[in-house]
Amino acid sequence: MRQLKTMLRARKAQMLWCGPCECLTLKCWRENDEFCNCGDATIWDMRSYAENWFATSELMQNVTDPDTVQANAETIIDWAWEELRPFYNAVKAGNTFEKYVTDKGLTVDETGTCDDELANTDAAFILYVSAMGAIDCKYLWLDSGNLINATVIADYLDTINAD
Repeated sequence: MRQLKTMLRARKAQMLWCGPCECLTLKCWRENDEFCNCGDATIWDMRSYAENWFATSELMQNVTDPDTVQANAETIIDWAWEELRPFYNAVKAGNTFEKYVTDKGLTVDETGTCDDELANTDAAFILYVSAMGAIDCKYLWLDSGNLINATVIADYLDTINAD
């Protein structure tokens, strides 16, 4: 059934398609990414992965209003688009924050919890959702409105974005 749907979407896209198979224009990005496999991961792969991962995450098990949190996550995923690619690739390659910390021999605080406070804090929430599992929420807890492991997380983000 999935193959049939993919084929039908491909036929429809070819009829409506905006041009040659190139990964250049924003106007054609969705069609090109889905049917030409531009880059190392398609937007649809990344979006599906992010939504599925987030829906089953520990955070979603510990919030009092999961529908609102899920809606907020989907909004961020919509907004993030191409910015999801480094996180998606890092997770697929096993380059998580936990591995980064272990490989570098760093000491970080792992006592955080996955709860409403994290979901309701914009900076932590955006980082958490964008990371799609690259950074476990136990590393993203807050003290006086600041992320506990902010410096090490920033270094990790620089590393995966440079790859």
